[in-house]
Amino acid sequence: MPCKSLVLSGGTVVLEHWTGVVTHEELLAHNRQLLLDPTIARGAAVLADCRSARIEVPQERLHELAELHGDPARPSSISRFAFLVPPHAYSRAESFAREIGRFGITVIVFSSLPVACQWLGIDPNDVPWE
Repeated sequence: MPCKSLVLSGGTVVLEHWTGVVTHEELLAHNRQLLLDPTIARGAAVLADCRSARIEVPQERLHELAELHGDPARPSSISRFAFLVPPHAYSRAESFAREIGRFGITVIVFSSLPVACQWLGIDPNDVPWE
């Protein structure tokens, strides 16, 4: 899978670094893993750095990713996502933010790592790929 992830701060922060071509199926599988990961604490925040990735998810299927986190049978531990994306992916990331926002999860799309880290309350020096 084109994602390296790391759980920090007692499970309250998840760092993700996405690279290369990322398929819809890979994103679904990764998000299912997030939901099952016992090391992720309730109310956790995710920093998903997608600047080096090409996310190939059709616009009309974004809701499938969001609905994973909104499943009442398996409530998500994640309360916030910060997405770092290249400029051409900004509108699609914003569409996903609206989809997942229906389930009470906050998403903000960023183009700057330091600003995203500030919003999440983490030190940019803790991000190992920068």
